[in-house]
Amino acid sequence: INTAAASGDLDSAERWLTQSMEADIWPTGAMFTSFVATAAKKGDMVSATRWFNAALEDGIKPNIFTFNQLMGCAAKNGDLEGAEGWFAEACQAGVSPDIVSFNTLINAAARQGDLPKAELWHRRGLKAGVKPNVKTFTTLVSAAARSGQLSEAERWFEEAVVAGIVSTSV
Repeated sequence: INTAAASGDLDSAERWLTQSMEADIWPTGAMFTSFVATAAKKGDMVSATRWFNAALEDGIKPNIFTFNQLMGCAAKNGDLEGAEGWFAEACQAGVSPDIVSFNTLINAAARQGDLPKAELWHRRGLKAGVKPNVKTFTTLVSAAARSGQLSEAERWFEEAVVAGIVSTSV
């Protein structure tokens, strides 16, 4: 099941899952996570949500990886509000966001050309104690540059240098 899901063949994985359930072999949390991740990578929010809900119904508590997949799927589909909704759901479930969570939201905002929202998610990450990484700053620099705010792009690059994320030496 996991092999089919990991290879992106959600239909085959679902057939195997059905057969295993008919044999009274029930899916694990890892299997559900694999289904959510496969659907999310394809940008199939309907299937990702269906598998997420199936896991909940089966009593499986989602982890941050699962929520990050759902946020990423929404972001991939240009749905910043949806990604923010999954972030909020993770927090309500008591799941602590990580750098991937914040970078996903920063990137989703940046893709929509919303530099202030990208910066807001960066600040929220810092407030939550999440250390930014290269992707964080690269996304902020790109978002500023894409929106024509070159001075802001330079400022974000300088912040990355000060944070020790990037070096100005060759």
